Formats: sequence, C-alpha cells, structure tokens
Amino acid sequence: MKKNIENYYNSNFLSYFYECGMSPEEIKESLFDSLSTYFLDKQNFKKYAFSELVNTWQMYLSVYKEFPEFLTSLEEVLNIFNEARKPITWRP
Repeated sequence: MKKNIENYYNSNFLSYFYECGMSPEEIKESLFDSLSTYFLDKQNFKKYAFSELVNTWQMYLSVYKEFPEFLTSLEEVLNIFNEARKPITWRP
C-alpha cells in the first residue's frame, strides 16, 4: 500500500505545486489564469475547471514548456472552431 501511495505521489504533477508551497486556492487560480482565455463561458469554466480540466492543464503546461510556439496555433484552431459554431444565415 505504501508503494502505491508513493507511486501516486510521484505521478501526480499537482504534488509539485504543493511542494513549492502553493495552496489549493493558488493552484486553482493558476489553472484559471492559464486556460481562461480559451473559454467563452467563464462561469462554467470556473465551476468545472479544477474538477474536469486538471489533466488538460498538465498537457497545456507541458506544451508551454517544450513548444510555446504551438500555443499560437492552438488559438488559431480555437478561433476557427468558434467561428464554425456560429449559426449560418442563409440568403436566397
């Protein structure tokens, strides 16, 4: 059992934030600061950010560290996606 706990601790990237002295609220704030620009509905984002997006945030931070230029591409893709979601107005 102790080995399982150690394995979890070593694989949980949030443990690094705790080791640096960050509180759960500070971690939530960091997640929100990092990802909020990609969400239109800020209220739902805040409601579900920590419970649903921690793994996404981990991937985001990894990409940001290794390939920051990809974040520009991410913004372009999201803009295309959001434009495609808009209703189409048909004109005769």
